[in-house]
Amino acid sequence: MVDGSVGRQAEARGPRRAGGARPRTDVERALEAEYGPQLVFQLRAAFDADLDGQLGAAAGALAAGDLPALARAAHRIKGGAAALGEHGLERAAAALEAAAKQGGPARPALEALIAAAG
Repeated sequence: MVDGSVGRQAEARGPRRAGGARPRTDVERALEAEYGPQLVFQLRAAFDADLDGQLGAAAGALAAGDLPALARAAHRIKGGAAALGEHGLERAAAALEAAAKQGGPARPALEALIAAAG
């Protein structure tokens, strides 16, 4: 378990947007039109599962003061979010990645990313 309030926030999120309450992005709609709903479901499930792990890794890296690991986790989240058209999440991950690479205050950026992940 990760120490600190950010770690507890990441762990307390539970399954991301459970029950499909999240609206689909334009990218998801386009993928569904081209390839069918099963592919979109699989991509979304893989992203959501990876997101939970990456948020945990980011919280752990922050707690350990490991800024390169924090930047890597943020970069992975940013790429997945961009691929699915989740631009708010992508921006939050980019801000965290930049903070980690610049050695700036990363805690507020991680908290914003956790909030954006909803």
